[in-house]
Amino acid sequence: PRPGHLSASVLYVTMGLLAGLVALGIRGETPDARVAVRALAEQPFGPALLALVAIGALCLVCWRLIQAYWDVEGQGRPFLGLCKRPRYLFSALFYLSVPICAGRILFHVGTHSGEQLAEQAASAVIHFPFGWSIVLGTGMGFICAGVYYLYRMCRGNFEGIFHCDKMTEAQRKLCFTLGRLGCAARGIIFLVIGYYLMLAGWNVDPRQVEGQAGALHIIAQQPLGPMMLGFIALGLVALGIFSLAEVRYGRIPKEGLMRLARDYSSSLCPRGLRRKPF
Repeated sequence: PRPGHLSASVLYVTMGLLAGLVALGIRGETPDARVAVRALAEQPFGPALLALVAIGALCLVCWRLIQAYWDVEGQGRPFLGLCKRPRYLFSALFYLSVPICAGRILFHVGTHSGEQLAEQAASAVIHFPFGWSIVLGTGMGFICAGVYYLYRMCRGNFEGIFHCDKMTEAQRKLCFTLGRLGCAARGIIFLVIGYYLMLAGWNVDPRQVEGQAGALHIIAQQPLGPMMLGFIALGLVALGIFSLAEVRYGRIPKEGLMRLARDYSSSLCPRGLRRKPF
């Protein structure tokens, strides 16, 4: 997962800087993953940088899928595992959009905005029987995710993510502070997205769906909007630095991965065909 965390760091820092420019009135377009990928492509050595970010995002997609399917962390608690798996799946879908956007940009294929894709998906789902309830339930899921991240911000404990024994006290406090800022920014964004998803489902109107860029635009239009957007920009940059710290001090469940490898190898090799030790 280390290349994936490095890719996520670049992505979040880019989104945070772009959101900060919007808050300062220098830029007009609020960012999401697509806008951040496009901004990376416009930098010197942009195609090479974009390819590296896309490869790292694919690594993180694979890691999130492994976390969603297998209990590599060894939690051993069914309810907690069931709560975490949808979050891992959603994270995998989010990071999967990065290599897709990067590939379309590198091959000069037009890309839709996050709002357009969200509206198209909601429009298709709403036409299903009771499709409005699916959109409404998805919005409630985003609301719950937002509340969860705000809870993590208040709790401020990330010892399960880092090898705290390898960090100094100052490094641990800095990483935990960065994590709290990042969770606050994520929580606010998810709450806004979830609210408009619930409106779209309740009113059976997919045009009310908003993605991340739309959510940031709505926040910027509120009273004290530039200040709120600046805080979220700071939180996104903090989340990027937090992901960078995971590259260096992140906890990788090696025992869980080894157990997974043993289970996989035993499933491929029948018991009767295994070699006996000399």
